[in-house]
Amino acid sequence: MPTSLERPAAAPGPAASQQRLFAFDTARFIAIVGMVASHVSLIPVPGLNLLIDGPPSTLFAVLGGASAVLASRGRVSRSGRLGAATALVVRGLLLLTLGFVLQFVSGPIVVVLVPFGVTLVLLAPLLWVPTRWLLSITVGLAVAGPIANHALRSALALESVGELSFDSPWAFLHSVTFTGTYPAVTWLTYALIGVVGARAILAARAAGTSAALGRRLAVWGIGASVAATVISPLAVQLLTVPRLGELGMDALTVQLFGLSSGFGAPIGGGLEAILTAAPHSGSTGDIVRTAGLALTVVGLLVRREAMAGVSASLPARIIRAGGAAPLTLYVAHILSIGLLYAITMGAAAADSGATWLVVGLPAFALQLAILGTISFVLAASARRGPLETCLSTVSLRVASATLAVARAR
Repeated sequence: MPTSLERPAAAPGPAASQQRLFAFDTARFIAIVGMVASHVSLIPVPGLNLLIDGPPSTLFAVLGGASAVLASRGRVSRSGRLGAATALVVRGLLLLTLGFVLQFVSGPIVVVLVPFGVTLVLLAPLLWVPTRWLLSITVGLAVAGPIANHALRSALALESVGELSFDSPWAFLHSVTFTGTYPAVTWLTYALIGVVGARAILAARAAGTSAALGRRLAVWGIGASVAATVISPLAVQLLTVPRLGELGMDALTVQLFGLSSGFGAPIGGGLEAILTAAPHSGSTGDIVRTAGLALTVVGLLVRREAMAGVSASLPARIIRAGGAAPLTLYVAHILSIGLLYAITMGAAAADSGATWLVVGLPAFALQLAILGTISFVLAASARRGPLETCLSTVSLRVASATLAVARAR
């Protein structure tokens, strides 16, 4: 009897097309691989890091918003909008809890699950807001969010590099919402872009215009990304260089500073928070640049799926299986890097060469092997990721129990 890996993927019929967008699975896998590359410093060169420092996590966040749309459709038919929104809130709280636990894993990685969980909680009441209003909210967050981020950092005189703070409820609130490396105000913007994009893709699929929409998303996305990338160094030269020059910094140093990671904070307030696009800065320019790249990837994959269908090749099925289990892959990556980091630190005194386990191309290859193995097992067994199954089961049960208690009162 043939295994699931030997059976060719069936062409998606009308029912299948409404159940799953395989392009999203591929995009999630790309996002995870890109985040792995960033974590192991695959390209630690100013300028080239623009490809992996920020865009993968942005793609992850955009797809998180899109996935919320897809997941809510079936839940609405079973338990209504309130049930679907409650399930999303519970899912967000579970991710927040898991992210908090993973904060204690040794290693240099900033875990995204706490702000991502908060983002899902904030997203829940917005899932059924009309698209035109969501677009207005998204633009408002993209412009006002970075300015508020910088203003709050300045008011608090923060000297941190974006760590989450658990010192007090207020410290946690401002760090997870504004001043952390992955502030929820920025990630909610990305998630809303994903919501609007998913709605458009679903409508195009129903109308049979997915290929055309995919092309438009790719063109608009790359255009927005290029524009933000071109404008940013000009803004740094005109706005940041004079400001930091007064502190004794030369122009070249400031320009390189504008290409380095912002750890969630814009490099300046006002127009600088809007026009510059330093990686991970959460500035408007950074949002436009990285969200543009995310839409480009999604658009190209949607177009390819519409034009060529769903590939039945073994590598494609392994990639899709891994992309359908992003939480499982992400947690496996965090835990494996943490273990290897502990080994490296322990062996540093005796063998300084042990750093290849966590930095550079060998470390990247090792992580790909780990994630590829998990993806292969999931594809071979035709199963969901274990963490995805657990998260879905718990969130649905807790949401159902919560609604039952509320209705009984």
